[in-house]
Amino acid sequence: MQERIRGFTNHAETLKNLSNPEAQAARQAALDTLKRISDSLNGAGMKKTFRQIDESNGFKWEVEPDSDESALESWHRSILDTPITEIEIGDLCRSVRQDMYTSELLPVVVRELDKEVLVGFLDDAELLKGTSKLSEAVWAKNLLLTQKMLKILRRDKELIAAEPRTVEYVEYAQALERKLLAALNGK
Repeated sequence: MQERIRGFTNHAETLKNLSNPEAQAARQAALDTLKRISDSLNGAGMKKTFRQIDESNGFKWEVEPDSDESALESWHRSILDTPITEIEIGDLCRSVRQDMYTSELLPVVVRELDKEVLVGFLDDAELLKGTSKLSEAVWAKNLLLTQKMLKILRRDKELIAAEPRTVEYVEYAQALERKLLAALNGK
């Protein structure tokens, strides 16, 4: 990944001082690609809320909750107007655990695991555990994030193995790594 980014950066820099239209168009294409890569890795454009995601999928929430609303529905309603990038770690863990909004939340999940691979709310490594259960298909649709997550797991391998519940945490990491590699290899 870093080689590709470096290649686009070098390409843009080489074309910087050329004045012909084709060179400037190629430079702009390289800069646009760099921006898309950066945005994807950092979750840019993720200011949308859960309500907006639901509405884009054709679901409209009632103004008043139902009297027989479940705990999950009540929780869901409580985060409806929260921008994805501002979701709290407990809500992020719950969303992943419930397999809700996983495609939209994947950049945020990877960002949080990059900060602290054993982050959790109810328990240590809760986000890693939930993430290890995501389908390979989720990762196959997000190859840049898949590569970044694989680097995080490899970078933090010793940290994961040094924890008191090592066996459990290593199993989560290994399960996730298998899915990431399969997604990258198109299997």
